[in-house]
Amino acid sequence: MFRFRCMSQDFPRFWPQFWPWLTLLAWCVPLLLTRSDTQSFLAHDEGLYAWRARGMLETGDWITPRSWDTLYLHKTPGFYWLLAMGFQVAGCSEWVARLPAILAGVGCTLLMYTLGRQLVGPAAGWLGAALLNLQFLWLSYSRQAVPDVPLIFGFLLGLTCLLRAETAGRPGQWRFGAGVCWGLALLLKSLALIPPLLGLLPYLILEQRRHRHLTSPVLYLGTAAGLIPLLAWLVLAAQANGWPTLISALIGVVASGDRVGDQRSTVLYYLWNVPANSFPWFLLGILGVVALLRHPVPRYQSLLLGFPLVVLGVISLMGNRIPHYALPLYPWLALLAGVGLEQHILAPKHLGRPARGLVVLFTGLGVILCASVLVLTFPWVQTRLNLGADLLAYRPAVLVLSLGWLGLILGDRLPRWGLVGLWLGAAWLALLLAARAGAFGDYTLGLKAFLARPAVAGVLDHYAVNFIWDRGGKLSTLLGFYTPILGKRVPSLEVLEAGHYVWIGPGTPEQAAGRYRVIGEFEGWELVKTLPPSEAQPQPE
Repeated sequence: MFRFRCMSQDFPRFWPQFWPWLTLLAWCVPLLLTRSDTQSFLAHDEGLYAWRARGMLETGDWITPRSWDTLYLHKTPGFYWLLAMGFQVAGCSEWVARLPAILAGVGCTLLMYTLGRQLVGPAAGWLGAALLNLQFLWLSYSRQAVPDVPLIFGFLLGLTCLLRAETAGRPGQWRFGAGVCWGLALLLKSLALIPPLLGLLPYLILEQRRHRHLTSPVLYLGTAAGLIPLLAWLVLAAQANGWPTLISALIGVVASGDRVGDQRSTVLYYLWNVPANSFPWFLLGILGVVALLRHPVPRYQSLLLGFPLVVLGVISLMGNRIPHYALPLYPWLALLAGVGLEQHILAPKHLGRPARGLVVLFTGLGVILCASVLVLTFPWVQTRLNLGADLLAYRPAVLVLSLGWLGLILGDRLPRWGLVGLWLGAAWLALLLAARAGAFGDYTLGLKAFLARPAVAGVLDHYAVNFIWDRGGKLSTLLGFYTPILGKRVPSLEVLEAGHYVWIGPGTPEQAAGRYRVIGEFEGWELVKTLPPSEAQPQPE
């Protein structure tokens, strides 16, 4: 197996065996748990998943996801079940809905260290696992009530079992475990598992003569066992709704794929989007690729380099291109960045030209960010740029990041682990401060403050609230979830007697004038109370 120079071999000597796991937990848990005082869902898709999961719990129908009377059979229900079980145990809240993704984010961090230790050595593996949580898009989705990161956790767990089969005395049980993990992961988000599974083909095909995974019936038997819950749901859903309805929904999500996402994007979309969302760590990933090309890994080169290339090609050829479709790439980018840090920063006696170039680049970024923070302290600049308090709350995070990266100018004068610690630590603390300011949790600014108003909260806490809307948009989902006692969706106020409470959405046809009193309004949505005819307000002609 390929051995990195210097630190990779000394790493286990000065770190007790359990320290990598404890330090990674201390690294990622604060990033995943730190939150602002106000939290609100991202309407699409957090609100949708939470809303449908709550509907399962309240209706008792755990087979058919729905929003009001509309069925949603195009997505497998595994993640809805996770959320609904959490709501049943701990109540409906953002914290409970986001817990599966948070736990999966912790699990992915530990699994990447496990995989990295086997693939590229313990030092690069640890650095890669740590860098995973510094990528903005990955950290954001690790804190959202969506199934993407739990799905990737299931994939990585299966891959860990598959690689363990190469060194285990009884490989059959590990191959069976890999199949079970992937079969169960399909229940979370079905088609989203296809790109990472295809990404394993270079390793499975090119190394087949050595590992024999593809000809092992145990692997397929495990996959069949993992698919049992999914197959059971398909049968039950067909019995409840009919096979034509189910098949139409499943085929429809594939047929409509070319109408989802950025319609102006091309096959080159992810070539700029992924670097932008993993900046600046993808630069270290490039150095990692250079190191692997110079010192190939005999047993795993096809996995380390083949996996990201195949996944990138698959998602680029898909009809719909959305940033989070590339999430399976981010653990690999982090691992390659860990290789780049270990090989170009830690291992050499002197920093080479690429490493020095990166240090100069990051120092320059530190100068620019520090100057920007100083300029934004002047009130007239804030007024000229129309900066609100929500944006100015991120100044401490930017200042910490800039000062940390300014320290990189010391270069060779710092111990190598000190240089890496300053590099990564500044980004870690900046993300922590950004999370505290609301960067990863409050996605609909002002909504929770509006719902907490005494007049609004008094109604929501004690009365059922009906809904009327023509084109409800994203807020209809959020208001449906945040309304504790749901009434019915009705066509107009005329069907309701006096004393009922109603959410009226924007774009709704004019309601009975004077027949209601407005209690509160937020972005076009009005919470109103219907009035009896004797209290109706006369309208001017």
